[in-house]
Amino acid sequence: MKTLNVRDARLERGLAPDEAAVRQLLDFLPVLYPDGFEWLTKRLGDVRRGDAMCVVAEHDGELVGIALGIIKPSGRFKLSTLYVSELHRRKGVGGRLLRHALHFAEARGASHVYITGAHTVRNELEPLLDGHGFRRVATEQDRYGAGRHEDVFVR
Repeated sequence: MKTLNVRDARLERGLAPDEAAVRQLLDFLPVLYPDGFEWLTKRLGDVRRGDAMCVVAEHDGELVGIALGIIKPSGRFKLSTLYVSELHRRKGVGGRLLRHALHFAEARGASHVYITGAHTVRNELEPLLDGHGFRRVATEQDRYGAGRHEDVFVR
């Protein structure tokens, strides 16, 4: 078995992510978020233009994790997506992706970093974020429809 590879996938480094592989990994997006795949297409376009960051984790050539983020006009960095496939969780992949994203934000002078996540994944996401200095500051009720609440974490 090959070792896990976590790499910066921004186009300016010549490493744009494979959109089909990203869609396959994030196949749940339309379930959690209205127009999830349309949003993903837009964000990957931002990555290709150098306006957003993308860090991926691969194992044996397969995409197993991803972090997507963007510096907002306010100077804040929003980590839009942080996901690791179930088979590769609890192996440090999420932490490595998160550290890459935080380095990106810091290097670009982000005033602060935040991430939102479906409340249904809070128990999995919160320990990882707590370990990297984040705290949950709010839960937006019905953000994406009835019963689809979104937790907000800041660092």
